[in-house]
Amino acid sequence: MVGIVLGGATQRAAAAEPGVVPDLTWYISDADKQRTVVALQDVGSKWVRLNVQWAEAEPLDGSYNEWWMNEYENAIALAHAAGQRVIIMVDTAPAWASGSQRSNVPRDEGDYADFMRYFANRFRGEVDAYEIWNEPNFKRFWSTGPDASAYAAMLKATYPKIKAADPAAKVVFGGTAGNDYDFIERAYAAGVKGYFDVMATHPYTYCGSSGPAAIRREANGRISRDSFVGYREVRETMVAQGDAKPIWVTEFGWNTSSAVCDPGAGLWQGGVSEAQQAEHLTKAFKLLERDRYVQVALWYNFRNNYWAADEDEPEARYGLLRTDFSLKPAYTAFKAYAKGTG
Repeated sequence: MVGIVLGGATQRAAAAEPGVVPDLTWYISDADKQRTVVALQDVGSKWVRLNVQWAEAEPLDGSYNEWWMNEYENAIALAHAAGQRVIIMVDTAPAWASGSQRSNVPRDEGDYADFMRYFANRFRGEVDAYEIWNEPNFKRFWSTGPDASAYAAMLKATYPKIKAADPAAKVVFGGTAGNDYDFIERAYAAGVKGYFDVMATHPYTYCGSSGPAAIRREANGRISRDSFVGYREVRETMVAQGDAKPIWVTEFGWNTSSAVCDPGAGLWQGGVSEAQQAEHLTKAFKLLERDRYVQVALWYNFRNNYWAADEDEPEARYGLLRTDFSLKPAYTAFKAYAKGTG
């Protein structure tokens, strides 16, 4: 592969810029925030995706929680201090907007759009991109059940308000769980074209343990939504719509639990060894190099879920770091790739 030398490190031509999803907005201590800044600088990450919960930021209609807004401001400042570009992902409607504590989806997409206008205006020039919701094709995050038309309406309401508040900030289609080109096709049918700048996807693999090079096929021959390179089918969907925008992978990763995937028993998420996690990371980044339209790729997540204390279960162990900030082999692999030595 041809590379260029910048600042003493080899940079891969046309490679997706590497980033991570850290826990800077996840209730961690100030000391852990500082340790995170140091680790972000050391590992060579270029981007971070920070979670913002609308329910915390605007608990009452038009009333903003200043403690939380200051937390977000601090997280953005820390990310900048670590040399990161910033994606803000906003989801989770407050009960006043959803109508129920059991629902996380707003009844009126205009309420979400108004909050995004407020947030983008407040942080004008400090945020590179806003990702509109997390995995809207997944009931866990879109509690009323995935609805591509409703999601398209949210983007159509939100895009112009963010652009009015901060024209330079990119608007990112909410990363889908898996490469869900069916959901994306339905969103296009609902008129979403022209209301986002970047497509996003979360190409988690079949059983959570299949490697990035493994390709499964649907009955019609298309690459499956649970194959890592299924993002290529997302691209085909976009091109068919005359909408060849870039794709960002706003989450991808493999967990290091000992869980074994067993679909017959309803267990859909397995783990891999720490060595395999590192191997999959490097192979995934190198696969992305083949597709120039993939511009950014963020590993989920930077540190094992601290509240789970490295519990041996899948969602607790996606990190490059253990909860005590000790390094997994995947941290070293990410660093080698990001700095052009691996």
